[in-house]
Formats: sequence, C-alpha cells, structure tokens
Amino acid sequence: MNAQQRLALRAAQVLHEAFSCRAAHGRYLALPDAAWASCRRLVHLIDKAKLRGWAGAQQKLEQHLIRSDAECVDELVQVRQRLEDGHGASDVASERDIFADLLALNTEFEAVQIDIRETTIAVEMDRIVLQGIDLGPFRIVLDWSNLSHHWPYEVIAQDPNPAASSADTTHPHVRDNHLCEGDGRAAIRSALRQGRVLDFFILVRQVLESYSPDNAYVKLRDWDGRDCADCGRTVNDNDCVTCERCGTEICSDCATSCTNCSEYFCSSHIASCPSCDDPYCKRCLAACQACGGKFCKECLDDEKCPTCRGRDEDVCEYQDGPDEGDELDAVDATDANDTTDSDASFHPLRLGQAAVLA
Repeated sequence: MNAQQRLALRAAQVLHEAFSCRAAHGRYLALPDAAWASCRRLVHLIDKAKLRGWAGAQQKLEQHLIRSDAECVDELVQVRQRLEDGHGASDVASERDIFADLLALNTEFEAVQIDIRETTIAVEMDRIVLQGIDLGPFRIVLDWSNLSHHWPYEVIAQDPNPAASSADTTHPHVRDNHLCEGDGRAAIRSALRQGRVLDFFILVRQVLESYSPDNAYVKLRDWDGRDCADCGRTVNDNDCVTCERCGTEICSDCATSCTNCSEYFCSSHIASCPSCDDPYCKRCLAACQACGGKFCKECLDDEKCPTCRGRDEDVCEYQDGPDEGDELDAVDATDANDTTDSDASFHPLRLGQAAVLA
C-alpha cells in the first residue's frame, strides 16, 4: 500500500465516523428556526426597500431571500426524509466503500487533496465554459467537520471571471462560494447524508457544468452587464451611464440630462425647476432669496422666483394707490357739500306762511 492509499484509508475511517455521527444526530428532529427567522427578517428589509424606492437593494435582498428560503425548505425535506428512513445510521456507506470512493476521485478529477488535520477533501475541475463564457476552473472543498451545517462544502473559482454586476457571483449558480443546487439538491443532500463521497463530488460537478436560467443568480445573457442603481435592471455596458455627481451606474432610461450643463445624473441628483418643470442638476439650481426654493437661473429675476416677484408687484401697486386718509377726507367733504345743498333748497315753515320750494 503506497502513501496515497494509506492516506485514503485513514481518511475513510475518519469520514465514516463523521457520517455516522451525523446520521445519529439526525435522530433528533429539529425545525429550521434559524432559516425561518432569516426569511422573516429579509421580507421585512425587502418591504422597507420597496417603500424607499431602493430597487438595487431590493433585488439583492430578494436573492438572499431565495437562498434562505431554499435552506428552510431543504431542512424541512431532511426532517421528512429522517422520518421516512426511520432515523437510522445503517444507510451510511462503509469504510470500505468510502475508501474506494476516495481512490476513484483521482480518476474523475484533475487533482485531489485530502487534509485530515483540516478535515477537508478538495477536488479541482477543468475550466467551465457556458454559452461561450469562460468561467475558469473551480475547486470543490468538502469540510466533513461541518456536515451538520447547511453548507458543508464550498465551490471556489480558481481563475474567477465574475459577473460584472456582482463580484461575488463567479458562476450563474455560485455566489459567495455557495452553490445553488437547483434540481440536484435532493441527490446532493442524499449523497452527503449517506457518505457517498464520489457521488457527491460528481453531482456537484454536474450542476456546475449545466445552466438553468430559472435558478441563476445572474443570467448568462447579463453576465457582462451592470445593475442600474435606480431601477435595478441589468443592462449591457453600451446602455449604461455614469452619474456625474456620485459615480453610480444607471441605465439610459433612468439617466436624465441637465438642461443647463447637459451632463447625465441619477434620480438622487436631478430635480425639476418648480416654475418651468425642466430637469436640472442640483448644482445648476439656485435659491430664491425670498422663499428659499430652488429654481433654474432662467426663472429667477433679481434672485427671486416668479411667485415672489408677483407678490412684490402686488405690494408695490397697493403702495402707489391713494392714501387711505385722503380718501376719508374726500368722503367727508362730499357729505358736507350734500348737506349744504339740502339746507339751501329747503326752508322751515313759519306761522302764517306757506311752504315755498326753491
């Protein structure tokens, strides 16, 4: 027996013990409380993002919710499987079978590394090319000390070509080194539960070598595109504009050109003049000295907006009219003249006289 075989034999003994302990632990049923709590928290954050119009944040949170939801469903499926299987550890592969699997890995993969101290088995794959996009080679690392965790393994890009919109997405089905298993979930989890090491690595490789748009974190058609910071859509580079103020990338539909400087801005740094309703960047708007509102320079006269100027003109017209005291004096004079005329045209009667009209 050579050194490689001795290492595989020792690893098979340790792995069999780890898988058996995992199966025994599975006798104690536990509901996915942590995963469900994560789902509830993410739903709350998504609702807040919707109310505030944060489309980009909403899209990222929804992706996290998909993952948390998958964890919750997977843990419930495992509970059902334990009930159906009778919770026994008898279905765990034997040391002999695990030893054979470890030796067979060398014929299936480019390189295999077993590290008993680090409790890991790592295999390296060839480069993956999907629909003409070279994603590079990947390394699958199984940590058998984490078999009870939802993610006991990682998928690590060795020569990353991540999506332009997400540096953490190195494969349509891999984000943060975690694989979205999709339709392969049940088979992968069954292989892990039963200690079928060779089947596990082959199944993960099959998922990596396939493409399912419905389960993709980023679709291949959008791989070289970018997320619009305003609407959250993924667009091609030639349909992407950079905001002159904050540098965020937005699609051409969301970008607005300032009427004055002609530069493009995102929705956070563009506004409409309240008077003419034309779009202006915040640097091209000025404050009305009277009301403090922001207006374009074309609508300001003497540093005042049309409304404030109209109010000033009304005040001026009122001040230029006749004085209130003069008007009252004129009314009094008119009343006095009317009284004099009335007295002159009517004489009181005296005894023995007839009424005479003037």
